[in-house]
Amino acid sequence: MEDWLNLARGKMPANLTLEFLLARDRFNRAKTDEERLDALQEMLATIPKHKGTEKMQADIKRRLAKLRERLEQRQRSGKGSGMSYHVEREGAAQVALVGPPNAGKSSLLAALTNATPEIAPYPHSTYRPLPGMMEYEDIQIQLVDLPPITREFTEGWVYGLIRLADAVLLCLDLSSERCFEEGDEVVALLAERHIRLTGGPNRQVDWRAVERRTLAVGLKSDLAPDKAEHMGSDLYF
Repeated sequence: MEDWLNLARGKMPANLTLEFLLARDRFNRAKTDEERLDALQEMLATIPKHKGTEKMQADIKRRLAKLRERLEQRQRSGKGSGMSYHVEREGAAQVALVGPPNAGKSSLLAALTNATPEIAPYPHSTYRPLPGMMEYEDIQIQLVDLPPITREFTEGWVYGLIRLADAVLLCLDLSSERCFEEGDEVVALLAERHIRLTGGPNRQVDWRAVERRTLAVGLKSDLAPDKAEHMGSDLYF
């Protein structure tokens, strides 16, 4: 905190990037731990790496460690506060349903679990996380429906929950003319937040990023059967 105060008083190097300053502003305005986590990750990724910022880097890392620990403890205990939108972990794994608007994530959740999400023919009907339990060969897997990933508006807590999940289902609307372009956009937006979707274990080349094993799922195939054959495990990853 002292280093941040010194920066405000003009006593720190002034070559901080615009991306860092915007992320710091998001951190200061954050109302949930998930939003703070997302902003701190972005700050650490965009701060210039030189001797003049070493103390700031260390402070950000300490804050990140404490925040991750608090979020993990909250998930283990199932306790939350306010509008933090954490999801209590259940079953063998927690899998986040991720995709562009109106991709069919809520319909998939309703089909595979006993959850009853609001399903509407318009985008952004999902505005908060909704979990459901799916059974596969006597194994319980938790699926979590999330709001869509868009450049126009996606709250920071959404990225925070994706970071905390064990894996990702990338849901694509095969009936959309821009189906695969929309998938690319989601992958790119997550990459900008240093979340990499992968098809399996990769050699980590960027210490700032987190990797989440991902399966791309084509939905509404009955409306576009010609596209279903193009859905492969190596489509994006």
